[in-house]
Amino acid sequence: MEASIQTINSDNWNFAAYKAGNLVAQITFGAEPAEPIEFLYHCSVLNEEGEAIFQKTFHDLSLALTHINRNYGHWEFLDRSQGQGGGCGTCQAH
Repeated sequence: MEASIQTINSDNWNFAAYKAGNLVAQITFGAEPAEPIEFLYHCSVLNEEGEAIFQKTFHDLSLALTHINRNYGHWEFLDRSQGQGGGCGTCQAH
């Protein structure tokens, strides 16, 4: 598989992903209900049904970016802001 020219970074992480076959690797945003609230970045690999088959959670976006690019950066790059790869960014609400 050809190496990705583009990478997921701090400007595109919420709409970019990597794809290989029927798998998609992406970063999503979450939080823990603590005082104060702790923000989380989930690096997930999803199957074609959108089910997570692997997930690693980070408290820092830069660590999540390093992980996803190191482990999945050789997969095909998807820019969901351009309607690639389906997902939430392609629905009618956006």
